[in-house]
Amino acid sequence: GPTCCSRKMEEKYQLTARLNMEQLLQSASMELKFLIIQNAAVFQEAFEIVVRHAKNYTNAMFKNNYPSLTPQAFDFVGEFFTDVSLYILGSDINVDDMVNELFDSLFPVIYTQLMNPGLPESTLDINECLRGARRDLKVFGNFPKLIMTQVSKSLQVTRIFLQALNLGIEVINTTDHLKFSKDCGRMLTRMWYCSYCQGLMMVKPCGGYCNVVMQGCMA
Repeated sequence: GPTCCSRKMEEKYQLTARLNMEQLLQSASMELKFLIIQNAAVFQEAFEIVVRHAKNYTNAMFKNNYPSLTPQAFDFVGEFFTDVSLYILGSDINVDDMVNELFDSLFPVIYTQLMNPGLPESTLDINECLRGARRDLKVFGNFPKLIMTQVSKSLQVTRIFLQALNLGIEVINTTDHLKFSKDCGRMLTRMWYCSYCQGLMMVKPCGGYCNVVMQGCMA
């Protein structure tokens, strides 16, 4: 039977209550989603600036200290920082593999141009042999492992943060199409419109009752 008014009036109030609730939720969701998207974009842009500075700094180091390595080193450094950016965006790349690939690629160039500059140009087979031997020989000492640890920690935190923001956007998207049940409509009608039926237009429901109704509708 009617909750507080005539059946016809209550049906109108229930429909109005559900529509109002959906519009309020969509409006709040849009504002929150915009805020999250904006923050995610700002954070990602800031991270890309850091990556770009790190790349430029590394390239400058090679150019100033090891000019003979510059052309090839630039390529390897560029590939490494591209992988860094892709990892942050969720690509299935292992950080340790990224670091190992950088040092594996650099070692043949360093060996032929710095350690043995008189050697003829190395072949693909020799390069592959040097790449494979780099880890066993520990040419760069513990430096690669140190970089792995430091880079992995910072990148993982950044990646998780961006994933959390994107997950928040997905959750909000699900609420955009949320439809409320008739039970919710009846509860909203009691909360918003029962006072109307009694001529008490200015009376507002208490906060505790509002919380109970909202929890019931969102359950």
